[in-house]
Amino acid sequence: MKTKSLLTWLMLIMAVSASAQIEVLYFFQNGEYTHWNVIDRTKKLYWLDDEDNTCFNVQNYKVSGNQATFTLKIQEASPSDPVQQMRVSAELDAKGKIVKIHYKDNSPTIYKDLDVKTNDHGSSRGDIEYHNHLIRFFNEKAGYPADQGINSG
Repeated sequence: MKTKSLLTWLMLIMAVSASAQIEVLYFFQNGEYTHWNVIDRTKKLYWLDDEDNTCFNVQNYKVSGNQATFTLKIQEASPSDPVQQMRVSAELDAKGKIVKIHYKDNSPTIYKDLDVKTNDHGSSRGDIEYHNHLIRFFNEKAGYPADQGINSG
């Protein structure tokens, strides 16, 4: 009986921790939604909301207080890619979720400060379905079960 209880407890902990692997970051500028990106802190991956879902490796992820810093390095670089690597700093809330992000690539002209809502998909059925679609799609890209972390809102 103790073994069964222990096994059940371990499975519950694994399920809870696994559900937050893929996190959708919804970006806002001047209060207006602009785009989304996706981060997987477990496998250290970061996808852009672009035509090819460009994937970056997350390197040197460090947290100090309510600040996280990391570097994004493109996985499959081509000479035509304008940005191959970006430094990122992020402000975190009490739960460790990103609430503001600052990107800087190697060019001194590209700085972006954006407000972020994590997994805030709105209240309409279409928003929830689109959010769940993103979670399924990127779960599969990262090699997780497609429905892991899906909630009905």
